[in-house]
Amino acid sequence: MNLDRRSLLGLIGAGAATPAVAQTAHAGQVAFLHGVASGDPDQHSAVFWTRVTPADPSVGEIAVVLEVARDADFTDMVRRFTDLTARAERDFTVKHDLNGRGLEPGREYFYRFIANGVTSPAGRVRTLPQGATPQVNLAVVSCQLYPGGLFNAYEAISQLDRLDAVVHLGDYIYEYGAAPGDYGMATGAPLNRAPLPPHEIISLADYRTRHAQYKTDPDLQAAHARAAFICVWDDHEVANDVWMMGAENHQPATEGDFATRKAAALRAYYEWMPIREAKAGAMKEAINRSFHFGDLASLHMVETRLTARAEQMDFANIPKTADGRPDIAAFEAQRQEPSRDLLGEGQRRWLGEAMSQSKGAGRPWQILGNQVVMARVKGPNIEQMLPPAQVAQMIASLPADIQPQVEAAIQLFKLGLPFNLDSWDGYPAGRERL
Repeated sequence: MNLDRRSLLGLIGAGAATPAVAQTAHAGQVAFLHGVASGDPDQHSAVFWTRVTPADPSVGEIAVVLEVARDADFTDMVRRFTDLTARAERDFTVKHDLNGRGLEPGREYFYRFIANGVTSPAGRVRTLPQGATPQVNLAVVSCQLYPGGLFNAYEAISQLDRLDAVVHLGDYIYEYGAAPGDYGMATGAPLNRAPLPPHEIISLADYRTRHAQYKTDPDLQAAHARAAFICVWDDHEVANDVWMMGAENHQPATEGDFATRKAAALRAYYEWMPIREAKAGAMKEAINRSFHFGDLASLHMVETRLTARAEQMDFANIPKTADGRPDIAAFEAQRQEPSRDLLGEGQRRWLGEAMSQSKGAGRPWQILGNQVVMARVKGPNIEQMLPPAQVAQMIASLPADIQPQVEAAIQLFKLGLPFNLDSWDGYPAGRERL
C-alpha cells in the first residue's frame, strides 16, 4: 500500500440553485444530460459548450443550434448559429468559439443549444470589461473529488448575484477507481458517489466516461450555467503527481505507454471542457494564457505539469550518511538544484512579458492562476503536538505496511523538511526565478 501525502495528512490529523431541467427527449431523439458551459471569455466573445446525448449513439452526428441573447427569454437575440454539429468522434460534445466578435464588453448574456427540437438548459456568461473597472468578482475552485463529498460549494457559487468568472485551478476530475481502498471511497461508498468507470481510468473511453459523470452533478451544472469557467489542469486530469515524462500513479508495465495515456486524457479534456482548442501547430500541453479585466487586473493562467516540470523528489529515496542516517545536506542540495523547475524558461519569459505589458497598460493587479501551493510549508512536528504515547498509539492503529512510512515521515519532518515535494517546495530554485 502506498501512502500519498493526502492520506498521510489525514492519518496524522485523525489521532442552489437547481439548474434548469432539459426537455425530455422522445425515443430516437436527444437529451442534454450534462448541462451547458461557457469559458475563456474576452471582451467580445467566449467559448460555448454542451454535450448532446443521442438515444441512438450510432447516428454519427447531430445538427445543433446555438442561440445567444441579451435576455433570459431569448426575445432579444444577439447571435444564432445553425451550422454546429455534435459528432461521435468528439463524444457528441459541441464547442463553439465566437473568436472575439459579436458581443459587447462587460455585460451579461444568456445562451442555449437546440438539437432535434430539444432545447438545453440556459446558461449565463459575462464578457470581460473594457476601460474603467472598479471591481472584479471571481470564484476560485479546485480539487473536486466526486466520491469525496457533495459539490455544495458549486451550489453557493450558482447563487451569487454578481460573478465575472469561475477560476478553476485543476483536478477537475480524479483518475482513481471505486475499490473499497481507493482514494475517496470511504466517503463515496455511503454517499453512493462511486466513480465511473469503477476502475482507474487509462483509455480515451475511460477519461470520457469520467468527465461525463462529473458533469451530471447538478451543483456543478448549476455553477457552469451561472458563469464562464477559466480553467487549467493540475495532475489528476491525467494521473497523480504527473510530470513531463510520467506520473507517480502510472505504471508502464501494467498501464502501457505514458504518452498514449496522456494524449487520451488531453483529448477528453479538450472535448469536455469549455476551453479554447490549442492553436494549429501548438502543443496541446501549453494552455498558459491571460485574461484582462478592464483597467483593474489581469489573470495569468500558468501550466505547471506537462510542459516543463522535472520529476518530483521522493522522501523514500533520501540519501543516507555512512552511519545510515538521513543525509539532509545531500537531500537539500538536490532539492535546491537550479534545474528543478515547474514553468520552464519559455513559459516564464511569456509570463514576465504578459505581466509587464499589463502593468504598462495601467492594471495594478496581476493575478497568477497557479495549480500547486506556492508558500513554504514545513511538515508537522508531531512529537511537539502530541504526547509520545498518543503518537505511538496513532502509529499502532495504522495498517502494518503503512507504519514504517509514517514513522519515517515523522522523523524527517522533525528536521524541518517540507511537507509536499510535489508543490513549489520541491522546486525552490524555480520558485525564486518566478
